[in-house]
Amino acid sequence: MKWVVIAHQDTKNPLFLPTAQMLPSATDDASDNLTLPLENVENEPPPRNTASPKATSIDLSAFEGWPISQDTIKRFIEHRKVKKSPLTQYALELNLKAALRGQEEIGMTADEVLLFTIKEGWQGVNLKWIDNRRRGNPKGRTRPRAAEIAKKAAEKRARIMLRNKQHQ
Repeated sequence: MKWVVIAHQDTKNPLFLPTAQMLPSATDDASDNLTLPLENVENEPPPRNTASPKATSIDLSAFEGWPISQDTIKRFIEHRKVKKSPLTQYALELNLKAALRGQEEIGMTADEVLLFTIKEGWQGVNLKWIDNRRRGNPKGRTRPRAAEIAKKAAEKRARIMLRNKQHQ
């Protein structure tokens, strides 16, 4: 089948149509016929890139001396495969380093951090998110809510009124 390429010089994505769609019908006026230069006719459209990104093989021997169990690392890798999120050696190393920082930053072992990440269904390790979940702040709010602001304002008014009564 022959294909006609329809593209403008400003267009990055050309349109490929079969030549049968471009042929005028018998009822069309001859002046309405579409003429295209011959260099725009191709035998086949270019192949589309439908391949998904391929995950590289992970070398677990690089992490043997680390204070993280190999079983937990394998579970994290399997979790990423299930999520269809390719994991490279470097990405795994970054996640494991973040898990190791968990001991000093939030008081969890690296294994606990990785297992918590898997349990929550997250793609990677984020210590702020883990700390927020453990503190009962699931959305990671740093700003006080309106009720908290109103309560603090009422407390402040009560202190001011008490101070004013003491000075009278």
